[in-house]
Amino acid sequence: MLAAYLYHIGIKLRLSPLGPEIIAVPEAVFTGRILMMTNKISTSVVLYVIAWLVFANFNFDGSDTAVAYQLTPTSSSQKHFPKMRSLSPTTYRISGQIVVGQIGNFEPKRYTDCAVIDIDNWTYEYDDKSGKFGFRDGDYYEESRDRTSIIGGDRQSVSRFGYVWKKVKWNGAEDS
Repeated sequence: MLAAYLYHIGIKLRLSPLGPEIIAVPEAVFTGRILMMTNKISTSVVLYVIAWLVFANFNFDGSDTAVAYQLTPTSSSQKHFPKMRSLSPTTYRISGQIVVGQIGNFEPKRYTDCAVIDIDNWTYEYDDKSGKFGFRDGDYYEESRDRTSIIGGDRQSVSRFGYVWKKVKWNGAEDS
C-alpha cells in the first residue's frame, strides 16, 4: 500500500535484498511538498497577525462598557526600556446617570450624578469641583480646575492598541 502511494505521488521504488531503494524522486514532488509546508506556515502567521490586531484594537467587554487605558512615565534609566509604562486599565460601566469604575479585581467605585449621553460621552465632576474625568467621543480624559491632569500631570491616555503595544515593548525589554 505504501509503495502504491509513493508511486502515485511520483516516487519510484526498487525492491532489493537489502530492502526497498528509492530510484527517483521527481523534483516537482520535492518542491511541491516544501511549497505546501511554506504555504501552511505563511497562512498560520497571517491568521495569527490578524487575530492579534483584532484583539489589540477591539474591546470585547460589551456595549455598556468603556475602558480607559493609560501610560505613566517610568523611573527606569536603562536605555532599552520604554519611557512610558502601562497602568492597569479601568473599566467603566454605565447605568442611567451612575458610572461604576473598576481597576482589575479591586472593589468597584460608584460615581453618581454623572452627565451621561452614552458610553462614549460622559463626565463625572468631583464633589469639591476640583476636577472632572470621563469620555469624549470614546477617548478618556482627566482635567483639574486649572486644566492640568489630576494625578501627577504626566499620565497619557492611549487607545487599546497603544496600550497592548506598550506591554509588548515592555515584555521584550524585560526578556532581553
